[in-house]
Amino acid sequence: MRRKRRADENHGWFRFDAAARLLDPATEDLRATAYGGYSLLVARAWLQPDQCTLPHDDAQLQKWARMTPRRMARKPITNPALLHGDEERLCCRVFADRSE
Repeated sequence: MRRKRRADENHGWFRFDAAARLLDPATEDLRATAYGGYSLLVARAWLQPDQCTLPHDDAQLQKWARMTPRRMARKPITNPALLHGDEERLCCRVFADRSE
């Protein structure tokens, strides 16, 4: 589930493949607010010290995604097609799918 970061990946940036993001069937049905929340979670995961993962904590994810409790309750951005993991940590699929 977790991948090891390369030495040059310790910066605050990561590769954004626009074509892959626009053509991704897991995100193509997300509305702008949900896609923005998911993008914020991807960025937050990248900066986590625990190998590009997020805590499995709905309240924390809601805060980081900057979504209201009502919108977050719909779970559009925390569905298994986008985030997966165990009881403690979630991995963003965008990082799990990349072996580079």
